[in-house]
Amino acid sequence: MAKVLPLRVWLYSVVLVAAVMAVAALYYRSARQEAGAAAAGQVQRFLADHPDRPGVRVVALGSSLLWAATPPGQYDKLEGMDWLRITKSGSSMGYLHAVLDVLDRHPPGILVIDTNLLLPTNPDFILEEMRYAFASMLKAPVATATGIRLNDQVTMFPCEVQTPAAIRKQLAGLVAQQNATRTPPDIDTALQARLLQLTQRGVHIVVLEIRRSSQFEQAITHERQSWLQRWKAAMPPGPRVSYLASPDYPEPDLYCDGRHMNAAGARRFETWWSAQLQSMAKGG
Repeated sequence: MAKVLPLRVWLYSVVLVAAVMAVAALYYRSARQEAGAAAAGQVQRFLADHPDRPGVRVVALGSSLLWAATPPGQYDKLEGMDWLRITKSGSSMGYLHAVLDVLDRHPPGILVIDTNLLLPTNPDFILEEMRYAFASMLKAPVATATGIRLNDQVTMFPCEVQTPAAIRKQLAGLVAQQNATRTPPDIDTALQARLLQLTQRGVHIVVLEIRRSSQFEQAITHERQSWLQRWKAAMPPGPRVSYLASPDYPEPDLYCDGRHMNAAGARRFETWWSAQLQSMAKGG
């Protein structure tokens, strides 16, 4: 017969787990605040230094899809513009809201927003980040403990090639998550208002959709397009608001995992994206 643990042992265990989760939550919050401050600082220096120098300042905010598609240094020498992009993992603006405060004070010429940042926060992703925070907090500085870091400015996206079986599993999970959301979430009206306020100050807002491999696109296009249509209704295209979608790249060998571009995919993307940026910089 299995031995039953005393009640006090169970109570101690519950208290211990709760305490650990509380510490992890505080650590996660601290990491996010520090990452937000670091991102805001980078954008502040980029926009405030030498404000009178020629060229259009372009600030791009995005997810890991943007990081993978725009490797560091690839857009540093475009004629007529200065380029800075800041990325974070997962969906929603998250701690990049701190960057918007800087943009209010120092408006860039062009602000690029990856469509992933317009999506609502995924609770599962937050829990995953907190678990990672707990596992890492004893051996890493706060700024790196949750994977929230700004090394995307100097390092390539860690492109880990996955097996077809692993890709199918990820895709199935994504589809299941979409199907579980019966009621579409509301648009972030506070974010919408801040973006529209920037357009009134002369900033050109570019909402950029970075497409995944055909395998993923076929499964998620309807849901994402429905969400984008709601954004277009709330923030209509116009002289200061543009919606762009990257070309479809059907070759599966241009992606690490069906979603993130590898080096070859990023080179293909660069041909299209550089032309778009230079056209916008010239007022096209």
